Amino acid sequence: LKFLEGVDLGGAEVAGKLAKIFAVVHQSVERASDKMLAEHKRHNYVTPTHYLELVKGYSGILNAKRLEMGAQLKKLSDGVAKLDEGREQVE
Repeated sequence: LKFLEGVDLGGAEVAGKLAKIFAVVHQSVERASDKMLAEHKRHNYVTPTHYLELVKGYSGILNAKRLEMGAQLKKLSDGVAKLDEGREQVE
């Protein structure tokens, strides 16, 4: 995934699977668009820009979740430190 080169995905295997998922999602949207045209006579164009927006959206969600997990890890670490401090005071 050339567009996610700067993002740590956890290895080449994950990146390959992610690329396949993005392709499947993009193709399913194309099929749904064709179905919508046939059934409702409405065009929904699926362009390479839409694919790039999908990749960019994934990157944004991934970064947000990593920040969220980092904050939760800090809270947990701080809580454990407080418990250890309390234990030491009791002993």
